[in-house]
Amino acid sequence: MILLALALMIATPGRSLFATDPAPTAKPAAGEMSGDEFFERKIRPLFVQHCYSCHAKGQKKGGLSLADRAGMLAGGESGAVVALEKPDESLLIAAVEHRGGTEMPPNGKLSDGEIASLRKWIQLGLPWPESASKSGGIRASGSITEEDRRFWSFQPVQDVAPPAVKNAAWPRRPLDQFVLAQLEATGLSPVGEADKRTFIRRASFDLIGLPPTPDDVAAFVADESPLAHERLINRLLESPHYGERWARHWLDVARYGEDQAHTFQARMYPSGYRYRDWVVTALNADMPYNQFVIEQIAGDLLPDDAHASSLSGTALAAGQSNAVVTEPAASAVPLTSRRLERLPALGYLALGPVYYKDAGCAGKAESDEVDDRIDTLCRGFLGLTVSCARCHDHKFDPIPTQDYYALAGVFASTEYREAPLAPDDIVKQFDAKAEAIKSLEKKLADTQTDEARKLGESLVPNISKYVIAAWKLQEARRTDPKMSAKSFTDEGRLHEFLIDRWSQFLTSDLVQKRAYFNTYKSFTSSSAEKPGVNDTTAESPPDADAVVSIEAKVEWFGVALQQQISTAIRTRVELEAAYAKQLAAAADADKNKVAKPKFDGPMAELLKDI
Repeated sequence: MILLALALMIATPGRSLFATDPAPTAKPAAGEMSGDEFFERKIRPLFVQHCYSCHAKGQKKGGLSLADRAGMLAGGESGAVVALEKPDESLLIAAVEHRGGTEMPPNGKLSDGEIASLRKWIQLGLPWPESASKSGGIRASGSITEEDRRFWSFQPVQDVAPPAVKNAAWPRRPLDQFVLAQLEATGLSPVGEADKRTFIRRASFDLIGLPPTPDDVAAFVADESPLAHERLINRLLESPHYGERWARHWLDVARYGEDQAHTFQARMYPSGYRYRDWVVTALNADMPYNQFVIEQIAGDLLPDDAHASSLSGTALAAGQSNAVVTEPAASAVPLTSRRLERLPALGYLALGPVYYKDAGCAGKAESDEVDDRIDTLCRGFLGLTVSCARCHDHKFDPIPTQDYYALAGVFASTEYREAPLAPDDIVKQFDAKAEAIKSLEKKLADTQTDEARKLGESLVPNISKYVIAAWKLQEARRTDPKMSAKSFTDEGRLHEFLIDRWSQFLTSDLVQKRAYFNTYKSFTSSSAEKPGVNDTTAESPPDADAVVSIEAKVEWFGVALQQQISTAIRTRVELEAAYAKQLAAAADADKNKVAKPKFDGPMAELLKDI
């Protein structure tokens, strides 16, 4: 139920967790950083990387603390470390320049640019934002202070009185006062009111993402009622296109996708569209935001008497499935109608990336998937990026590694699955028919394999003829590329299609890689044919020195290849017969122990190629 409790943490995005803004400093010259900004960009990163491990987080080696400005000014056992009036005489500068007997940091000297930044910082008067001092950089304990909790983005939503404005005649509604107050604060005035044609165009694009029709524009312009604008806005908000338009923004937050384009063995999400439709419907139904959050995080854990989803009438079609991330124990929760309405919301967590789990990478892949869910959850609902804490405590915000892995533990106990949403009897019927189809498909595949083998074996006696016909076709196409294989069918005794196939095979890259085709390649690579004896009955290749025609050599190769294939087929049949005999003689309990004979090596390779 941790996810259910987590779902109740509703917050809006904020700039940081620091509780207060830094005290104002003198306005810097154009193009220059303020003192506080200089500290945050140039100095604090140096301290975090090189100093805090020994002089912060409860550590005060040499009596020196760099956790805040007061500690810096107090110095350590060697005395003051900075001289504001004479920066070059500061012990800090001497230490980082490795002069005077003190060398800091001990693991290596800082760069000249980093030392120059420290010197300039002292010249600026040691600016150190108040909030930075209080937060103390990295927190060794990972604790969150009450000041952190008071930061504005973590406060409950409250009613705020509209601010006072000078031009009291301009605001029509309380919201206008907030807008006008900011305009007046910057010396700006509101622009003139848009004409009705402009207004309907802007409102239509903003709310539904579509231009108004000419009839809509004409009707709105002709409507002289003081409620014309209100009626227009209400009509646009009630349009189904409103949810479609604004759901796209939330789907970006949820990194919505229905496939894994970055992988070759992608997990598809055929039911992913259900999450998209759920978001669209939730926006069109004006679902309260707190319910919107809860259902996406823990929709499968909510009891039926929880807040009604307000999506009645949108239950998923029976017999389909939807991606679900659920705790294992939750699988026993009945799929009631309300629960069916909420399940698509879990696509927020479920429709994430999937990583390769082979080559010993299963552990890292699972951790990466959990990290994606944590990142999506915290960025989407808390406005915080917490993935840094996967490796170390957050450097500037109170987000410790301990909290990150507490969340990781929650998601590590969940799993992705697709749950059938139809009644049990329908599911059983579906499974039974699916199993029957699977059995029939196997029988069909086995039949196709057997028939293909029989057909192939029936053609073996003509292999030598097909080899010589294919070679003749290749030779003929040297002068006539459009030459048809029909001219070499031996008066219909050979198949035109198979002659073409053999021709393609004998010129393919595969033949170039097979050792048993080396003889054929040497025969056909002869630059000129020499008239001579056509001996096709020899058991060995014609002597290289013998005067023999290329055609005779190719014919000899065809006969030899045919003999090799016939031998390979006989060997395979004998092995299969022996295996069947052993299997029949074995007791039922021992049948799985009978080893199937291996048929591999050059013979198996030859049959596979041909």
